[in-house]
Amino acid sequence: MKTLNWPEEGVWDDAPVDTWSAPGSNRILDFHGDPQAAQLVVFSDGNHHMALMPSLRLFKERFPQVGDIFYATTPPGPILRLLRHGRLKIGNFVLSAVPHLFVSPSHVLDTLVAEGRMTAHWPFMRNRGIALLVPAGNPKGINWVGDLARADVRLFLSHPKTETVSYQGYVAALKTLGAVRRLI
Repeated sequence: MKTLNWPEEGVWDDAPVDTWSAPGSNRILDFHGDPQAAQLVVFSDGNHHMALMPSLRLFKERFPQVGDIFYATTPPGPILRLLRHGRLKIGNFVLSAVPHLFVSPSHVLDTLVAEGRMTAHWPFMRNRGIALLVPAGNPKGINWVGDLARADVRLFLSHPKTETVSYQGYVAALKTLGAVRRLI
């Protein structure tokens, strides 16, 4: 894939900063709101993005005094790097927000506790499994996990390197269901 080089422009000190980028992708879409004005900062892995905005809107309705809310919906890796380095560079934008709330899988939160970045965490929901979503009318006739191995079926999963946690979850579920190795 051909990509344009992003010109490095900015005036900042030489403090360590980690970068996050992917060719052909605009990662800034994972950041929502104004980190400077926010009175509540929430970091969440991207798998919760579809529920996070409505949840935060409901929270703000109930507690309007919270003011602005900033939230990030990245894979855990970039946010962990932000916490470890104090800031994260995305193109020419540098983010140094610190979360009040971090939503992520237990093993990610365990890492933060072990590093002394959190004191504890507790689950507020549990995964109830994976659903296979097919187009309306199920035109390929997918009825069980073995159908996913057919040559005429395209499977969409998280990227194994940039979204490792969700990818590993899907792979584990497919293995548990006895999916054919071609899928993985």
